[in-house]
Amino acid sequence: MPAWTELTDNERRFAARLMEAFAAFLEHTDEHLGRYVDALRDMGQFDNTVFIAMSDNGASQEGGRTGVLDEMLYFNGMTEDVDRAVERLDLIGTAESHTNYPWGWAMAGNTPLKRYKQNTHAGGVRDPFIVHWPAGILGAGRNGAIVARGSSNGGFVLYVRDRRLVFDDNHFHAHTAVVSDVVLLEGPCTVGVRMDRDGKSGHATLLLEGVEVGSVHIPRMAAMVSSTGMDVSRSQAPVCDDYAPPFVFEGRLSRVVFDIAARTPKSARREALATERKVQGQQ
Repeated sequence: MPAWTELTDNERRFAARLMEAFAAFLEHTDEHLGRYVDALRDMGQFDNTVFIAMSDNGASQEGGRTGVLDEMLYFNGMTEDVDRAVERLDLIGTAESHTNYPWGWAMAGNTPLKRYKQNTHAGGVRDPFIVHWPAGILGAGRNGAIVARGSSNGGFVLYVRDRRLVFDDNHFHAHTAVVSDVVLLEGPCTVGVRMDRDGKSGHATLLLEGVEVGSVHIPRMAAMVSSTGMDVSRSQAPVCDDYAPPFVFEGRLSRVVFDIAARTPKSARREALATERKVQGQQ
């Protein structure tokens, strides 16, 4: 790709006008979005309006070395005649053109990523996504599933309902549930549930910032929970009837961690099973 100083006068004129048109469209968009925002503020609805800003994944290479008046030239293996194109500069930005700027502008626009949107760099393709909704986001986190496994036939679910943490263990339609004895405050926090198995029964303990906020004895725990998959931040197949699917979590999950305890040695498991069978035989 040649440097700017290596381009002919017409190539520089053409490339400059293509970028000017691109910049003008951005300015036009910004101006009229601003008018819309001002109107919403005048109506007192700005904080209660959802704004979603997103775009394509970067600048592309279809403009070729010089840029094109019609990007379909690129897809048909044709090049732009720049000396003729400069005679139509005033059509750029109108319905009489379908332009794409040259490689140099595309690479500059993608900085600090390398090359074009078709090329993977630094782990993946980047797509910007911004959501602005103060009235909704600030009040979020009151409901929604954090982790769910299984269905109404059996499984478990950890969720938030009316700002309280809830865990429900569904053992073949026999439900054991626990609700936190404190409410979740606004802002980031770490929640969890600790499962302690004792033979075929166990305990579920709710945690908030590592502190126990509720516990329940589970009389019967399944060895294999469910063949139905696991959901994170939603529950497509409800584990209990306290909510309706998909029960999307209204807050923001930074991460979900499963800390799996070390397996009990086989000899100890066999001994525990033999003891359990002996007790059952005496009943």
